[in-house]
Amino acid sequence: LILSENRSYLISTFGDQPYHIAYGTLSTAAMTSVGYGYVKKVKHAEPLLWSLKGPAPVGAKVMGFVCLSLGLGMASQIPPKVQIPVHFVGNGDDGDNNSN
Repeated sequence: LILSENRSYLISTFGDQPYHIAYGTLSTAAMTSVGYGYVKKVKHAEPLLWSLKGPAPVGAKVMGFVCLSLGLGMASQIPPKVQIPVHFVGNGDDGDNNSN
């Protein structure tokens, strides 16, 4: 995150090639730590927060519904506004009966 936020400063200070080398090296180190954590800590653990033999807790169901509803609400804002491409044009009479 620090490298991404300060990208332009780091490139102007150190150059493009050293920035990409540092970014790639640190990214590889971060993913290596994720892989190590998976292999050593989580590989043989149960994948869920609750047992598959029983029903999901009510709180988990409620939070799942809330998250899905929020996601659907946000996704519904992506498409453009739907409207009929028709414009009403009046006959030019605005109801004014002044005859000069």
